[in-house]
Amino acid sequence: MNNTEYAAHLMIDTGKSYTAAQLGKEMSITALKASGLLYNIRTSGKYEIETTALPNRTVKVLDVGNRNVEAALWRLAIFGIPL
Repeated sequence: MNNTEYAAHLMIDTGKSYTAAQLGKEMSITALKASGLLYNIRTSGKYEIETTALPNRTVKVLDVGNRNVEAALWRLAIFGIPL
C-alpha cells in the first residue's frame, strides 16, 4: 500500500476532515508531504471525497474504491452473494 492509499484509509477510518497540517501531524510527516497526499486523493478518481474551499481547505474521504471490492468479497465468502 502506498502512502496515498494509507492516508486515505486512515482518513476514512477516523471519519475526520483534514488539512495538510492536521494530516501531517497524524501521520508524523511534514505538512508539505501531507499536502501532496491530499492532492493525490483529490485528483484521483479512486476516492470519494468532500472538500472545502481554499484557504484552509479540508478533505474528508467518504469512500475508498477498493473497499467496495473488499466488502463484496466478504459478502460472497460469508453469504454466497455473487459479485
